[in-house]
Amino acid sequence: KGIMRIYDDPEHSIVVILKSGEKLCYDVEQIQTNDNQTASGVIDEFVSALEEGRPSLLDAEGVINSMRAVFASIRSSESGEPVSV
Repeated sequence: KGIMRIYDDPEHSIVVILKSGEKLCYDVEQIQTNDNQTASGVIDEFVSALEEGRPSLLDAEGVINSMRAVFASIRSSESGEPVSV
């Protein structure tokens, strides 16, 4: 386990600090806003699944862990404390 900081570092989008002290830095595209939208493919996949009568590849069961990480990141940002996922 470690600590993940998102958009907290001026040079890197994501910084993970492991218990060993090792620091892993990741750079991802800028976060999307209402004024800055790009296609992620999520809506396209959802619509294709509806049109083709098949389950979406992005169903709720498949993304629940990602959403847990997102909500934990928000709580951590608000509290300034690490949040376990």
